[in-house]
This record gives sequence, C-alpha cells and structure tokens, in this order.
Amino acid sequence: MIKLLRANFFKLFCSWSFWLTLFILPFINIFVIINGDRTYKGLEPRSGLDRWNLGMCGETCFSHLMFLTYIIVLLMGMFIGDEYASGALRNKIIAGYSRTKLYFSYLIAGVCESLIIDLFCIAVPFIVCCAKYGFDGDWGTPGLMTVSSLPPVAALTAFTILCIIFAGDRTSGMVIAFLTDLVMYYFFDWFFLSKLINEPEKVSAAQKKLYLIIDALLPSSFVEWLYAFGMKAHDLNMTHAPKCGWCCITLAVMTAAGLMQFRKNDLK
Repeated sequence: MIKLLRANFFKLFCSWSFWLTLFILPFINIFVIINGDRTYKGLEPRSGLDRWNLGMCGETCFSHLMFLTYIIVLLMGMFIGDEYASGALRNKIIAGYSRTKLYFSYLIAGVCESLIIDLFCIAVPFIVCCAKYGFDGDWGTPGLMTVSSLPPVAALTAFTILCIIFAGDRTSGMVIAFLTDLVMYYFFDWFFLSKLINEPEKVSAAQKKLYLIIDALLPSSFVEWLYAFGMKAHDLNMTHAPKCGWCCITLAVMTAAGLMQFRKNDLK
C-alpha cells in the first residue's frame, strides 16, 4: 500500500493538470477581491461596510468552489483515468496487487489532490485580504468554513472516481460524472428548491426538512452555503447552514460503491 501511495503521489506532483489548476484557480477569488476592492475598503457607503471583514470570507475565499466541483472531473480523469487508458491498472492487478489496496491508493491520492487545491485557493485570497484590509483576530469563521469545504470536495472526488471505474474508461467516466453532477444539481435546484421558494405554503415541515437534507447531501449544492450564503439563506428562509457531516455520508457511500464496483470490474 505504501509503495502504491508513493507512486501515485509522485505521479500527482509530476502532473501538469495539478500544477496548472493549483496556480490558476485562485485567480477566481483574486478577481472577486479586485472587483469589490472599493467596497472592501469601505468606500461604498451604500454597502454599509467600513471594510472587509471575516463575514465576507465566503465570496472572497470560496468562490472557486463553483468551478472546482467540475474541475475535479478533469483532474480525476487525468489521474485515475490515465491508468485505464494506458493499461497500467490492468498490469498492476496482474502483478498481484490487491484491488482494495489499489482502489484506496487512488482514492487517497485523488482526494488529497483535490483538497490541496481547495486549501491553496482559500489560503491565497485570505492572506491577500488580511494584508490589504486588515485582520480582526477571529480565526473561528474562516476555520469553520474551511473545514466545511473539505467533505463536499472529497465526496465529489470519490464520486468522479466511481464514475470512471463504472465506465471502465476515462472519457466515458468523465462525461458520466460531469453530466450526472450537473443534472442532479440543476434538477434539485429547479424542481425542489423552486417549489420551496415560490410555493412555501404548499410545503410541509417534513418536506422542507427532506429538501434541506438532500441539499446538504449534494456536494455541488452544499458548497453554495460557503460562497453564496446570503442568497441561499434568503431563498430557504434559514439563518444557519446545514452541517458538513451530510457530505461525509455522501463520501462514505461513494467510497463504498466505488470499492464494490472496482472489485467487480473485469480488467484482465
């Protein structure tokens, strides 16, 4: 297992897709900072803000999540999908490596890749904002938000790996992962949430609770609580975001499903 992990991390850190994403994606957050510079300096009286504060971490430090949820599909396609395309995965199984160890070596390395990019994209704009606008000493808000971003990112990584394993092909798996994530997100957003927002009188307390659980289980929907909290809270008439533990359940389910599918695949 250690040898497999070492090989996967070596491949990861030699991957152009990893480094390209790592250094380009933070500019999404930097663009948000540049665009709102006058507001964050307190030069826009209509905003009611004296300066940037930690309550604005969502838009300045987490806006990359609206793109990372789909970039993960490309990253995992380049990472584990290449093992299918090159035949390396089949050769490792023939060489006697356990499928369970192979699966978890890919999952651990893939999740680490996504989390490193996520954390880097958070840290860069946070440092920029603190240096430019000041820091009030409260680490609680950005710390909690950062922790909350980890389960959905990891769950999306596990889901993408599951799709690639299910398809047994890089391209097909990436297409399945991208379309499934997109369709599930927009179906929930358009169908369930539109009813909850536009016809609240027709939604019972039990139905609303179910909607909120589904919202928290879907990683692409959950991350909206981080970069668009105000809009999300207003639409759902809530004052607190759901716990990130729901995405941990999604991660566990995707991990178990991926392992079962990987054990069944005929790669020889």
